[in-house]
Amino acid sequence: MRSKLSWILALLIIVALFTGISWGDRGGVLLTVKERAGLNWKNHPITIGFPVPPESKEFSVPPKVVDAWNNEIPSQAVLRGKWPQKGTPRWWLITFLGSVNQRGSNEYRIVPGGEGPLSLRRPVELGQEGNIFFLDNGYLRMAIPTSNSFVNEIWFSSSGRVSSAERDLVQEKIRLMMKTDDGQFEGKNSQIKVLEKGPVRTVVSLEGEFYHTKTNRTNGFTYHGYLAFYGNSSFIDLDLSLINEGLIDWTEVKGAWLEFQQSERNISNSLDAIIGYGEKGGAEIGLAPEDQASIEVLGPEGIKWGGKAVSLPKPQNLNPNDLGWVDLTGTGFGITIGVADFWQQYPKGLRVTGCGKTEVELVPQTTTLAWGRGVAKTHKITALYHSNRDHNFPEQIRGLINLDPIPSLPASWYNRTGVFFNPLRTDGKNYSEEMMIAAAFLGERSKGDFINLFGPAELGQEVNRKNWGFFNYGDLQSDFSPPWVVNGEYWNNNQYDLPLLLFREFLETQETVFLDLAHDSLLHLADVDMVHPSGADRISPGLDHIRSYRTGLLAEAADFSYVKNGGLLLGHYLLGDYRFFELAVKVANRVCLIDGQNPDRPRSYGLGINGALIGYEATGEDKYLLRAEELAADLDDLIRKYQGNIPSDFVYQVGISLEALLQLNQWHHTPELMENVKSVVDRVIYDFWDAEKGIIQNWGGLTLTRALYDLYLSTGDQTYLQICRSQFGTFLNSVEVLDAREAALSYRNLYTIFSMREKQGKEN
Repeated sequence: MRSKLSWILALLIIVALFTGISWGDRGGVLLTVKERAGLNWKNHPITIGFPVPPESKEFSVPPKVVDAWNNEIPSQAVLRGKWPQKGTPRWWLITFLGSVNQRGSNEYRIVPGGEGPLSLRRPVELGQEGNIFFLDNGYLRMAIPTSNSFVNEIWFSSSGRVSSAERDLVQEKIRLMMKTDDGQFEGKNSQIKVLEKGPVRTVVSLEGEFYHTKTNRTNGFTYHGYLAFYGNSSFIDLDLSLINEGLIDWTEVKGAWLEFQQSERNISNSLDAIIGYGEKGGAEIGLAPEDQASIEVLGPEGIKWGGKAVSLPKPQNLNPNDLGWVDLTGTGFGITIGVADFWQQYPKGLRVTGCGKTEVELVPQTTTLAWGRGVAKTHKITALYHSNRDHNFPEQIRGLINLDPIPSLPASWYNRTGVFFNPLRTDGKNYSEEMMIAAAFLGERSKGDFINLFGPAELGQEVNRKNWGFFNYGDLQSDFSPPWVVNGEYWNNNQYDLPLLLFREFLETQETVFLDLAHDSLLHLADVDMVHPSGADRISPGLDHIRSYRTGLLAEAADFSYVKNGGLLLGHYLLGDYRFFELAVKVANRVCLIDGQNPDRPRSYGLGINGALIGYEATGEDKYLLRAEELAADLDDLIRKYQGNIPSDFVYQVGISLEALLQLNQWHHTPELMENVKSVVDRVIYDFWDAEKGIIQNWGGLTLTRALYDLYLSTGDQTYLQICRSQFGTFLNSVEVLDAREAALSYRNLYTIFSMREKQGKEN
């Protein structure tokens, strides 16, 4: 036995010598993949944004991914941002084929690249013939036209040798349909763009309008989809947004659906269907050609079955992750289609027929939905193709639509790269003993503060999403009832970029609930707060869709209070979602084109500067930096007018303004800028500092954390440090429950306190 082990060890050493593998080399950046669906994932495409320090040479070329044994994993790295003024990579968007066992985690490392990437057995190939784009990976081949329809044929081969022959045709067409009082309309593509091209993942943007099926006139609705196609995989992802850009304030939509029609060769006298019913495994149904079956969620109280009667278990504890998918299998293959967060985004429906048709009802045809002008709604749809001998699809689709593996990097790496204005809280290895304890306490407090915003747990979820916002998902209900408010429901969405803070909480804790909350909240921000009833009349898709407290009608903010694009940009980097990137830049463009400043709300200056700087980070274009400097000059004029003060009854407005000046100072150092910060902070301390309570006015005083810290560094005045410490201690020891606005303001730059203590310790 011993001699056999010695022989194996010798063989490993020889392999290492001749392959260049260093078994002891643990270089690169740790990347952890966490499983959460209870499945075993093998070679599953996983996307993560990888930030790079500005002076890094090792990651100046596309990095690679290796496993725990230093074996290279198939991957692709796409440059998604450069450091302005330096031109070096700032973010790489990496997609790799990862594996992880059920309820476990797996460690990989991102290492410097160099030579060409490891070849993929069945890579994505992109081609174009006339006005049709073709995507092919061996398992799937898809035809996307630039006009006349949404998606044409899809071919599938379980052997990995797909062709355009009739024998491999599984999908005759995917149609996008809508019904209003004016009749039935079909979505037709008008523009196709390739946003990301690579062997592991290719992303295509589809844009189009809805045309009447008889008269060919439009109804004012448009759509924008992002289709992700993967190497070595038999599924596709589609993020589809429907947008009301019509001229009428409200349109009654009586149905909107995606129609998947299977090829005739797969349809026999009976098709087997399985519909996710909220319990593991789903409801099994046999369908004759004349049969149909459907499931609908019309409200938070339950689900409705329709069509062919079937013996259904009565769900005792509805699990939303076992709902929202349907499979239809015929003689040769099956198609499983799932909608993410199906129950939470009611009204929704799924319908299958014995003639091979599957309808994903984004608005069920049994209901009517009043759709505001300029408002969008986004759905994530996954289509999985499999052979008729495959029985694993129910578990696989369940994971694909809601519970796919989550990758993460150490918080310390983000701090090292400097991509964030405020540092992340880390595991505390570099903190003093006192600060390690404080970091642990703050970590527990922040988890509670952010989860508490979303209500008590329900239906197997860590938070209660039943009452989230317009279109029932991704928003927070506002409790605001002074006597002058018009009666009705109001939604307090993403106060001061709440999605950004939720993303940061995920990066600090690696708790996936915060990533899910951030994503859902950001989707709603993009759909509702970034679009507005003036839709088609706007140069952008619209901003800050809210109901006015005074009129009860949909309204647009007159100043820069709508600017919330930091979360959008980070959402793109962390999730690889291109819609978030495009919207972040559109916000920055709007900041460049309108005034949006209000001296009575000085936060508008700061939010405008922040909004422009996000555009500068995303694109590196100087116009955004120039616009930020213009807004800073206007703020300087305001400060001079009031003799070194920013007049406001609320300290958080001042804090947001100063925070923006300090962010600008990071990109463009200006001595006069810091003089303004000092004069304003000194006045704030004089007006609002309460030494007995240890806080500057209220929790809004925490927005001054970064300003106090920077002034301490630049002047050496211990007063700034003492006030900063006092506020932090007061907040840490408080048991007050925060609302969305207070949470967003309190945590904006609170973690600066940790870098301050670290630097303080090093200086001493």
